[in-house]
Amino acid sequence: VNDATGFYEVVSKKQYMSEEEKEYKIRWLDAKLSCMKEKHRIVLLTYLAYESHGKKLPRSLTLKLRTQLNLTQDSIRVYKKEALDALSMNN
Repeated sequence: VNDATGFYEVVSKKQYMSEEEKEYKIRWLDAKLSCMKEKHRIVLLTYLAYESHGKKLPRSLTLKLRTQLNLTQDSIRVYKKEALDALSMNN
C-alpha cells in the first residue's frame, strides 16, 4: 500500500462503502498524507497495512523499516504516534 487509493482498496474489501463515500475518504486521506513527511507516511501506512488487532508487526518488517528509514524503534514509535495524531487533528 503506497497511497490513499491503495489503502482504501484494501479497506473496502472488508466493508461496504458507496463510491461517493469512498471518493470523499480518499480525498480526505490524500490531503492528510500530503501534509506528512515521507518517513511519517511510510511508517503510518506500513502499520495500517500490517498491524492487526493490536498485534505487533513481524520482526523482519520492523527491521526493514529501521534499516531503510535509518531510524531506531523508539523513533518509529514516535513517528507512528505523530502520524496518527495528524490524522485525527481537524477531522
